[in-house]
Amino acid sequence: MRSLGLAAAVAFCLALCACNRLEAEPAAAAEDPVVAARAVDAAVADALTAGGVADARGWLRRDGNRLFQGDPQEVQRFVDDLYREGALHVWFTGIERFERASVTASLAVELPRDTVKRSSLLRLASRFRGELEPVPDLGQRYLQFAID
Repeated sequence: MRSLGLAAAVAFCLALCACNRLEAEPAAAAEDPVVAARAVDAAVADALTAGGVADARGWLRRDGNRLFQGDPQEVQRFVDDLYREGALHVWFTGIERFERASVTASLAVELPRDTVKRSSLLRLASRFRGELEPVPDLGQRYLQFAID
């Protein structure tokens, strides 16, 4: 019986990873950065209407809410920093129920129009992703992160 639970957990994790890769592929496949930014905007808009979405502020601190991978404290600090730097909204997306837990591996951020705040948020996003160059401001509405 225990091995059945483990098999279900592995199947769930593989499905969740596949979904996150599919969400990211349109942006990664586009050679034009503006097209890539628009693809991310569309993917986030779809994720927000698909369900399985929660405001990220404090979500990880509630019982039964978990990340598929990643350090919950580090991700919660990142969420807090995003709001502090001026993000309009920060959501966990693609939340799935698994046994008695709600699990996610993705995060979406709505950027403000204010150019100073946008610049600060884009630099923060680059640091979180481990990139040397800041994410360019291409007029995008959203940023999307796979948490792993």
